[in-house]
Amino acid sequence: MSLQPTAPAVKYDILSPAFFADPYPTLRRMREEDPVFWHPLLKSWVLTRYADIQRVLRDSKSEFSNSKVEQYGLGAPESVRDKLEVFNTFVSSWVAFMDPPNHTRLRALIAKAFTVQAVERLRPRIQHAVDDLLAAVRRRGRMDVVADFAAQLPMIVFSELMGIPREDGERLREDALTVMSLFGAGIASADNVESAYRGVMSYYEYFNAHIAARRSRSTEDLLSKLVEARVDGVGMTDTELVAMCVTLFLASQETTLYMVANAVNTLARHPEQAQRLREEPRLIDGALEELMRYDSPTFGTFRRAVVAITDLPGARSPRATMC
Repeated sequence: MSLQPTAPAVKYDILSPAFFADPYPTLRRMREEDPVFWHPLLKSWVLTRYADIQRVLRDSKSEFSNSKVEQYGLGAPESVRDKLEVFNTFVSSWVAFMDPPNHTRLRALIAKAFTVQAVERLRPRIQHAVDDLLAAVRRRGRMDVVADFAAQLPMIVFSELMGIPREDGERLREDALTVMSLFGAGIASADNVESAYRGVMSYYEYFNAHIAARRSRSTEDLLSKLVEARVDGVGMTDTELVAMCVTLFLASQETTLYMVANAVNTLARHPEQAQRLREEPRLIDGALEELMRYDSPTFGTFRRAVVAITDLPGARSPRATMC
């Protein structure tokens, strides 16, 4: 009889469905007992104290890095190394995975294009889309908040914002699944890399066509503004523009879906607060801020320590990932 290797025991099972169903008791225990916890499967330090998290996220000493590209595709066979390099080049162009000065440069270019005025111009069209989604379920007399509303609205808004057809949403979602599959693959197989590569190439094909169209004829959408944006006379490269389109797409879809679903779920579990909102609609802005704080659509973030960290008790390993 052969013995199968077992995964190392983990004190806090923060990868299980049970944890994600109700994470807060475990997180409270971690804050009290192990606020800087080494997770052997994630190979990362998990921070749960507010002060420690702020220390990492607001790092001003260049001790932490957003760049995590080298963590993806670990163990991939030599036969797909060229395709993995294409994937890594693409992902390294995402502003979320950049450090200054490149991050600062791209943020400045985004700020020139993504203005409050540009978003405000969309308000009537977004309101119309919301009204249409609600009218459809009102006729049926019942509603699946996720399928009928939260999953559809982000694509509608993204297409209006970027000036692309709504019907292309399914293709963009499928490409997202193939690209993102490599992020959670652990030890990557050739199939993982091949799939992610196909998604990247599909994104290049799709958005490069729209970028070329905007270079020929500018419109009033955000994509045109991104193409035209300049800081000190320099704009984004085509690779950066495609990466920015993909970043905006990914950021707009899942987070908005979860925000809406979590907010409705929270109000359903606290009907007195839902009733108060109905009676005092002026409270909605503050309520949205509190709902996002109370049950956030994003659960955690990652940084990579690039030097030995000595002021977080227990986390003194150089180049360890913090999550």
